[in-house]
Amino acid sequence: MPNTDFARPEAGDFSIRVRNQGAVLLIQLAGPLSGASVDIVRMYVNSALVTHSPPKIVLDVEALTCCDQAGCGIMRSAADRARTLGGRLIITGGSHVLPDDPDDLDRLPTISRALHELGRSRTHEHGDT
Repeated sequence: MPNTDFARPEAGDFSIRVRNQGAVLLIQLAGPLSGASVDIVRMYVNSALVTHSPPKIVLDVEALTCCDQAGCGIMRSAADRARTLGGRLIITGGSHVLPDDPDDLDRLPTISRALHELGRSRTHEHGDT
């Protein structure tokens, strides 16, 4: 059986882990989000936005070691697109690498809170209480 633990990468390495948590897609990032890694994240997030309807995505950035302007930009554009598509993208963690003024980012401190929030919104969409 493969190891499913998400470990922090070696210094300088970027990694991404994508898995379903019920109706929510969890994308976990680790290492530096700059340069080529931004393009990798863009590819995964864009795919998630078009294959999950409405998109419910948690983007966990707690294990990032840095995030450049392009990395922040992909988070903002993905969050905007998720809202446009009637969904939601929540960023978790990352206060050590993200700017303090993320008015356009939906942020929660932990993955579990984000999953709870998106699960709750899914229940209300289906008319359950």
